[in-house]
Amino acid sequence: PSPPPPPPSPPLPPLAPCSVSVDSGPCSLTKNGTHSCVTSPGFPGDYPNDKGCTITCLPAANTVEAFDVEEETSCQYDYLEVNGVKYCGTSGPPNGEPAGAVQWVSDFSVTAKGWKICWELENGSSPSAPPSSMPSPPPSASPMLPPPSTSPAAPPPSASPSPPPPAAPPPPPSASPSPPPSASLPPPSASPAPPPSASPSPPPPAAPPPPP
Repeated sequence: PSPPPPPPSPPLPPLAPCSVSVDSGPCSLTKNGTHSCVTSPGFPGDYPNDKGCTITCLPAANTVEAFDVEEETSCQYDYLEVNGVKYCGTSGPPNGEPAGAVQWVSDFSVTAKGWKICWELENGSSPSAPPSSMPSPPPSASPMLPPPSTSPAAPPPSASPSPPPPAAPPPPPSASPSPPPSASLPPPSASPAPPPSASPSPPPPAAPPPPP
């Protein structure tokens, strides 16, 4: 028979909740009830030169409400980097794209208004950590445990009829006592001897004839 399929992989544990934070730099994080926003330094005024910051745990359900950064073809001067892509000018990332960790960088000259990203929290709680933008690691190359032995199961009990029950033991000898052995020979018959025969004696021989 074919080996049984491997058991399904256990479900991944839910992501631990985390809170949006500015890990470094002068970017601003503001909260108003369930409405929160993160902005470039000095927003809504111009951001300063030579400043950068890193923001982590941005929820995916967000809105880019403002974006105005020094424009350059390859965005090598001032830019907001999201998932490895640099944005500058007035074309910021689409709504929901700057999730997880983002990085802001400004160079030594030319400034602009900057950017603002906002989101709503559910019941005022911290958002769950968004999915990582890094690709998932490949499954482990370690061999799986060998499947259970495919040797056939022990044969079922023989279907041949069970042996007949043992013969009933012979009945015990009769409890009636055996007749006691004769203590003596049987007495001689008590019948009388037959009487002598009653037939008449033979007649005497005839007398000889007289002489002439």
